[in-house]
Amino acid sequence: GDPKKWTLFNGFVISNSSEEDAIEFLKFPWKEPCILIYQKMDTNLQNRLKIPKRSSPILAQGLNAFLRPESLSACSVVRRRTFAPLRIHERVGPSMQVAIDCEFVAVEKEETRKNRRTGKKTVVKPMRHSLARVSLLRASGPEAGKPLLDDYIVGSEPVVDYLTRYSGIEPGDLDRSISTRHLVTLKSAYVRLRYLADQGVVFIGHGLASDFMLINIVVPSHQIIDTVDLYHLPGRRKLSLRFLAAHVLKLDIQGIIHDSIEDARTAMALYYRYEQLKAKGMFEKVLARLYEIGDKLGFKA
Repeated sequence: GDPKKWTLFNGFVISNSSEEDAIEFLKFPWKEPCILIYQKMDTNLQNRLKIPKRSSPILAQGLNAFLRPESLSACSVVRRRTFAPLRIHERVGPSMQVAIDCEFVAVEKEETRKNRRTGKKTVVKPMRHSLARVSLLRASGPEAGKPLLDDYIVGSEPVVDYLTRYSGIEPGDLDRSISTRHLVTLKSAYVRLRYLADQGVVFIGHGLASDFMLINIVVPSHQIIDTVDLYHLPGRRKLSLRFLAAHVLKLDIQGIIHDSIEDARTAMALYYRYEQLKAKGMFEKVLARLYEIGDKLGFKA
């Protein structure tokens, strides 16, 4: 085909495009490429590409959001901060570990269809979730255990179910006019998490794969310590955070509703205990015993 013929894919709209519009960015300040994918490598094209070299905006925005956290709540009575913001002297990098837990609300209900013959229901559209709270604790350094961030997220879509029993989020927590929580936009929360990931920070948590997938953020595997994988025998079921807290740490958590700071602290403690047991050569024995207890109790705390 014509080497100078370009096609623009914009969602479901496909249209022809000029070469200048496809590869020229310096003339158009409103256009900043995020990802460029070309079907065929063309060395001449590489030389003709004119892309402005800018430092990553995420780094500057993320650091600023950490150092100067501001709440969107318009309520006259705002609760005392449940976290200590990042300090300028704290070193953010691969040597830093943070414990993380996230809570979600539903923005779209599950849709099911009932089979008239069998009476069984089939899910035709799963429930859709949105990030509602993210909590981070310092897990390394002299201030290990001290919360670094505790954001409640103001979403752009109406909440159809707060899932309070599992999320700990109450009606009103995400309402700018009446909430006493530390409210931020989804973008602000995302930028902070992206900043930590890009700086090489290691995340500790329980079931992080699903959390990161729902947040829509990619964190390299070497920066993830997931206790759901640490405390797991191949071929057996995954153990819940509550079960591990009860039988490894002798703690009773998630009694009435979930709390993300408590869950993040529990995951951090489980990782510390894992390291201790590994160092003593006792971990495999303890893990086998956990599954024996689980089989007897039905894996309940």
